Amino acid sequence: MPTARDVINKLKWSRGLEGCLVLIRHRGAPGDVKALRGELVKDVGKHYLTYVEDGRETYIPYHRVLEVVDAEGRVVFRRR
Repeated sequence: MPTARDVINKLKWSRGLEGCLVLIRHRGAPGDVKALRGELVKDVGKHYLTYVEDGRETYIPYHRVLEVVDAEGRVVFRRR
């Protein structure tokens, strides 16, 4: 079974992350879930992804990625 990193990396290098959504566990957000637009993802590292929002870089470990939705609206990764 592919990991969140595998799926995000594949999207990044095949079609690009534009139009994709990455749903992450984010305490303090409504329902503790935050949706990141794929365009915000700056780097797909070994242990975490990096995104930039409002000029601030944030690191998200992959165990916090709940779901990845591609540009066509298909769920391509869902954490069990």
